Amino acid sequence: MATRRYLGTSQRTRAWVGTFTPATVEAGDAFAIRLEDRDGKSYSISFTCDAGADEAARVKNVVEGLKAAALVADAAAIAPWNAVTATENDAVLTLTADAVSLRYWPTTSTTDGGGNNTQTLTYAEATAPWGPNIYDDADNWQGQTVPIDADTVIIAADCPADIDGKDASDIELTRFVIEYGYAGAIGSRSHPLYLDFTGVSGAVAEIAGTGEQHLKLDAADLCYIRQAAPAPAKGEYGLNLTGSGGDALYIQPDSASASIGIGPRADDTAEWATISVDDGAVFIGEAVVKNGGTEIDSLTCTGGTVVCEGNTGILNLKSGSPNVTYRGAAVDTVKAYAGSLKWDTNAGITTGLYAGGCMIDFDAGFGAATIALAVLYAGYDITDTKRRLTWTLGWDYIGCDRSDGSLNFGPDYTETPSALN
Repeated sequence: MATRRYLGTSQRTRAWVGTFTPATVEAGDAFAIRLEDRDGKSYSISFTCDAGADEAARVKNVVEGLKAAALVADAAAIAPWNAVTATENDAVLTLTADAVSLRYWPTTSTTDGGGNNTQTLTYAEATAPWGPNIYDDADNWQGQTVPIDADTVIIAADCPADIDGKDASDIELTRFVIEYGYAGAIGSRSHPLYLDFTGVSGAVAEIAGTGEQHLKLDAADLCYIRQAAPAPAKGEYGLNLTGSGGDALYIQPDSASASIGIGPRADDTAEWATISVDDGAVFIGEAVVKNGGTEIDSLTCTGGTVVCEGNTGILNLKSGSPNVTYRGAAVDTVKAYAGSLKWDTNAGITTGLYAGGCMIDFDAGFGAATIALAVLYAGYDITDTKRRLTWTLGWDYIGCDRSDGSLNFGPDYTETPSALN
């Protein structure tokens, strides 16, 4: 086990080269290549075999047709085809990046038209790019050695380069650290930096930095977010975090403007057993669950502005001044002791609402909802002027009475207690 520091100081540069080899081609078979760049720009070209008396002639027909389609996309300035050069040798189509230090991500597909459905189109990365932004370029690492299993990886604070996305999940790390103050961007929405901790007990990730980051982390036992960039645009996040099999996530940025998306998009995978938020502008997407479950065990907030569209068993506004909007499914227990809570869902609270010192706004949502037991402490502040709630077990005042807080149901209503105990 060693510590590997990413310095981003590689002086060598090399362009990406990819090859595409069709085989078992019949007349009428169609072949397609979708090419994507680091920013998620993509476009697909295709060609259907329309000539050839034998296999070699049909393969030649396909690679020539795909090259012609690539040239058309290039001439039309369609990204990223306008950033690569297509060549062929009658058997293989080759794409070469026009600029060094840029990686591209092709996807191939075929459609049967000849009847046997045995056609293939095989992609290979013939030449990997080199440059200060390439994670697997050994010259970027202190000691010129890329990480191996059980290593600790540190992204140095003074690293001058952005880091392209890379699937590096074949290596199981012990610890991953982005040092406080690192200013580079990491990955992209389509191609995050993907790291794995599976099989390592006590694996830890510590995330900081002021550039836009896209990280996918699998099986981290602990993850601390110390710093994150402000939102680059509406609906985007300074830090985008996905991955599976996570245990405890602690969001503790140094600024309220730190923008953090946890599994922010519907097609994301993001698994954490527990999430704690101390500060920042945090969005928790609907896909965020515990590994193997349908919700996270608990969401605890002591600060920050939090929007949660995922489901949680326990929602705890513990202390401080958190501002939480909840849009998920039914919660077993809500402990609302500080800050504010907007209940923007028609889901209920199945066991208990414990309220005191927190402003709870049930008017934020629509539709009927059921609260099983409401346990009220001094300073409770509950608004339901839409009167959409059913209080199954009424209100239980602990160390206080009705005058020690606020139940705001709006004007003109009748209150009929069933019992006073």
